[in-house]
Amino acid sequence: METWIPSEWYDDILDKIAVATQQSVCSQKPTNFYEAYWPNAIWTKNTQYALGDLITSPTANNFLYECISAGTSGGTEPGFATNATDTFTDGTVTWKTHNNYSIVSTPMESSDFIKTEIEHGKQLQVKEKVGILIYKSGPIAYTALLDVANKKMLHITKATSVSGTPLEKGNLTVFYSYNIKHVAEQ
Repeated sequence: METWIPSEWYDDILDKIAVATQQSVCSQKPTNFYEAYWPNAIWTKNTQYALGDLITSPTANNFLYECISAGTSGGTEPGFATNATDTFTDGTVTWKTHNNYSIVSTPMESSDFIKTEIEHGKQLQVKEKVGILIYKSGPIAYTALLDVANKKMLHITKATSVSGTPLEKGNLTVFYSYNIKHVAEQ
């Protein structure tokens, strides 16, 4: 079923999606920012963490951790929780656990988006990126565009592929263009 969108909204909708600062490909459909975002930071001992900091455990476990009470991490690695929404203390830091489905992520810039006319609408295409780090291997089911500064997921769409081995560098291809029909159906 398609939803009708007034033509004067097309640019506004696609412009809001094109402010994305990160693209992520995921093994499952993410329902929020944390499930799609892959943080660059890995937990380290005796480190100051601020409210809102996001980390992964030294051993990847398909979760990420959000600092919900600032402080300094402990001198030994904590027992990282593996149930979504669980919290735990590490030194003087409190962490909240989030599911994470990200396999690959890459920074985005405004030049990565191309807006074009299509019949009865507009389309937002995302350029291919080269030399992207693959964090985990597995089937790619969705791509997500994220606003990292505001911790928002702006758009998701289906994708089909299988990633290479973890820590491999390669190309990241967007498998579907973002267009006004996709926006209407989300």
